[in-house]
Amino acid sequence: MLEKMSMYLANQLYIKGEIAEDKIVIIRYGFEIMISSLFILLSIPLCAIIMFRLSDGIIFLLFFMPVRLFSGGYHAPTYKKCYVCTMMLFSIVILIAYLFPILNIYTVVLSLIVCIAYIFEKAPCVNVHHPLSERKYRENKIRARVCIIIESMMSIILFFLNTRLCTVSVYTLLLVVGMMLFSKGKEIKAC
Repeated sequence: MLEKMSMYLANQLYIKGEIAEDKIVIIRYGFEIMISSLFILLSIPLCAIIMFRLSDGIIFLLFFMPVRLFSGGYHAPTYKKCYVCTMMLFSIVILIAYLFPILNIYTVVLSLIVCIAYIFEKAPCVNVHHPLSERKYRENKIRARVCIIIESMMSIILFFLNTRLCTVSVYTLLLVVGMMLFSKGKEIKAC
């Protein structure tokens, strides 16, 4: 369905003269990425509302999407598997945050130091099927570092405002690191 919708949209742009014929495949791929990302962005808050955890869902998205975008890590082979994997990981983070809340600042700081150190050293993980130019690799490295620093500071602030949301933020960042670790040796040329 996603492929059909993306192809339809790309063909409509071609028919209207907005793109050249040789660009249809690229535009279709862009639509696939955009639609699948939008579907996840809408599904996580909806799932969070069903679980009576909307604020947790928002924190998950705010802490997962930016750093994950630039740090890389595991990528599912299909959009459907990506969606299912993301929704399962979101549910697991919320469940773990509920069962094992972080109650002291030392645990927060130690967890964040681990995340910062790993992302500073290993990000970005580059999939062999989605290579990056040297320039883009350097940009993503810098952006991943900036994201993890900003998000770590936000996690510390959250600790003093709302420990539950802090717990979700820290577990989400640990999840990103875990996805980077899990990707090692799985069609990753740099990580």
